[in-house]
Amino acid sequence: MANQNPKLAEAIEGLGASLSGELIQPGDEGYDGARLIWNGMFDKKPALIARCSGTADVIEAVNFARENGMLTAVRCGGHNSSGSGSCDGGILIDLSGMNAVHVDPRTKRARVQGGATWFDFDRETQKHGLSTPGGLISATGVGGLTLAGGIGWLRGKYGLSLDNLVSVEIVTADGKLHTASEDENSDLFWGLRGGGGNFGVITTFEFKLYPLGPEVMFLGAIYRAEDAPRVMRGWRDFMATAPDEIGGSVVEFSTIPEDPEYPEETWGAKVVSLMGVWAGPADEGEKAVQPLRELAEPLLDFSGQMTYCDIQ
Repeated sequence: MANQNPKLAEAIEGLGASLSGELIQPGDEGYDGARLIWNGMFDKKPALIARCSGTADVIEAVNFARENGMLTAVRCGGHNSSGSGSCDGGILIDLSGMNAVHVDPRTKRARVQGGATWFDFDRETQKHGLSTPGGLISATGVGGLTLAGGIGWLRGKYGLSLDNLVSVEIVTADGKLHTASEDENSDLFWGLRGGGGNFGVITTFEFKLYPLGPEVMFLGAIYRAEDAPRVMRGWRDFMATAPDEIGGSVVEFSTIPEDPEYPEETWGAKVVSLMGVWAGPADEGEKAVQPLRELAEPLLDFSGQMTYCDIQ
């Protein structure tokens, strides 16, 4: 930090010495890579990046920020579209190195560190044939998505991510570590679920898990935009009486990109897509979603049985 006063310089040196992780500053090797977040529209430059390796590091970083009146941002997956996973001129508390996931198949619970992504989560839970409502993109951070609500494929059957949050361990602005759940610090637990990252830094999440996978049925029917009225009416009528297992279905208007994942003759086509995951046995799901694949002549159809992790 240029032109920093001696007291602040001493405090920064002390923070670096206290971390078992890494303290990165402008000019350090790797700084530009460390400060990047998913949304390239935001080019923020924090004065400090505290790459935490555990809860003790988080406490040190929070105490430093409070004692020095420093603007603070917290990053998990860095996927937030608003760019709130970083800041200009402040301290970025980077949890990405804290990404362990511990699954207890007996109690159907998962304990997840604050920097884990849904890729980390699904990779571990699916080894046990278990899952919980998460995001639609594996690079999304568990923490950011859950604290904002958490809309995913399984919401029709099992609700939002926050509905399945059992407890958290959180470092509040005073540098204290708390457990929050329905039975302990219940007001804080209520506020966290939907309140975003405004109440502290969560170092551990605990979730309920449900039997699902590894093979599930994916709905991925893509229709031409000119068929949208027919497709949307059909989708509406189907969903009016559909079982909860297909609650993750979504309607999306888009343009097929020039991407080798799509046949070249479809590039640039305006389309409406029906997408979802059947939260139950894959064979059962294949029969149940078949009507949604026949609402018009599909331009493309990526539907089929595949692993939950591949869908994510």
